[in-house]
Amino acid sequence: MMEFSTGLTAIEIESQFDDVSAGTSIVDSGQALRRIRPRSRGAEVATESLPIAIAENWTKLQASGLSRKFYSRLLRLAADRYQSIGPRGSERLRSSSLSDFLDLWSRIRSEAVEPEISLSSDQSLTVEWFKSPDERLDIKFGRTAVLFGLLNKGHILEGAENKELVAMILLSHKAKPLQWRAVG
Repeated sequence: MMEFSTGLTAIEIESQFDDVSAGTSIVDSGQALRRIRPRSRGAEVATESLPIAIAENWTKLQASGLSRKFYSRLLRLAADRYQSIGPRGSERLRSSSLSDFLDLWSRIRSEAVEPEISLSSDQSLTVEWFKSPDERLDIKFGRTAVLFGLLNKGHILEGAENKELVAMILLSHKAKPLQWRAVG
């Protein structure tokens, strides 16, 4: 038992470190305030408050000008604790995929509306601009390239290129697919 005073209240601390428990109880005026529950030895405790992909791209995210709604959706995709893809504890959203999206977004954002976002089975970010069943643009930020597919009234343009070239192609396309947004 150890006694000390804060200047306002006298406090006694009982040490309870043994093989069964791993906590300390604090006694104030002879009554226990709250017992600390013991934690089993070797139990893993998650300490990250932000998903890795978000934390590693924080500066780009702050500069992106993306809406709170978009950021919220992105955060949910990156932090999904009930993931069904990849081994348990694996990265939900690849950091490099988010980085590639943010680099592309910085090049196109003045001419684009925010896309819909989803996550591919390989932890790649996928974005979509949709106007109608005959007019849509999908972009996947894969491990080695940016894959895109543009369907415009029966015409198809697709490819696997670097993000700079994809931005140039889409910004110069006469259909202006980066401004498509589903109505209703």
